[in-house]
Amino acid sequence: MRILITTATGREVAAGGKFADEAAARAWAEAEVTRYAATVGDVVDEVPPGALQLSAALTVRQARADQRDHAATQPPPPLDGPDRLLDLDEVAERYGMTPDSARRSGERGTLPEPDEGSGRTSRWRLSTLALWDHEAPLRRSR
Repeated sequence: MRILITTATGREVAAGGKFADEAAARAWAEAEVTRYAATVGDVVDEVPPGALQLSAALTVRQARADQRDHAATQPPPPLDGPDRLLDLDEVAERYGMTPDSARRSGERGTLPEPDEGSGRTSRWRLSTLALWDHEAPLRRSR
């Protein structure tokens, strides 16, 4: 069984083929794709023409990529809104570290990639940091 997922840019993908039944496919999809501006479609036996057939893990990556592509076409968020950009000093303060420690953490991959800039000019969206925080238990379990 496969489950159809529509990503933020409208791309239709079919996830997996390892789901035992419709309930298992839906449970996986509901847990994974809601974070990535994707919607869950039908559980199918055959992938419809035009849909990409991907593994479940690749479907999530595709949804993330499409979410980034979709976000790039959207107007910038307000500077004081819930998705405002934080500079390196603000990110360091958020995580209780010095700016130099935050910069090194970014270089080691223990902070998400910045949404804009690099080095001292790096800026992160609050939503990027919130998603990173939300996925922290998943990263530790790998």
